[in-house]
Amino acid sequence: MPSNQPAAGHLAIQPQYLSSQPSPMAKTSEPNRSKSYDPKKPHITDTPITKANWHKHVNWLNVTLIAIIDCGHILHILPLYPYESSWLLLEAEL
Repeated sequence: MPSNQPAAGHLAIQPQYLSSQPSPMAKTSEPNRSKSYDPKKPHITDTPITKANWHKHVNWLNVTLIAIIDCGHILHILPLYPYESSWLLLEAEL
């Protein structure tokens, strides 16, 4: 199986294919962003955390992987009997 590497008079890129195919690169006149991108809008890390936007600052992947999975493992490791779980619910309501 021949390789397409340059060797003794053979080019790695064949010139007959260079001009017939359009460039896959974006033109300088075309932006590489979506239509909803606004360069004047500040990034979420530059804004303060408030009650209205706290959920945007939370890394939800970490919350899922650390908090929920670890709590599930802790509850799986510790055996809870029915009377213990009722006390747990009563303490949480108080």
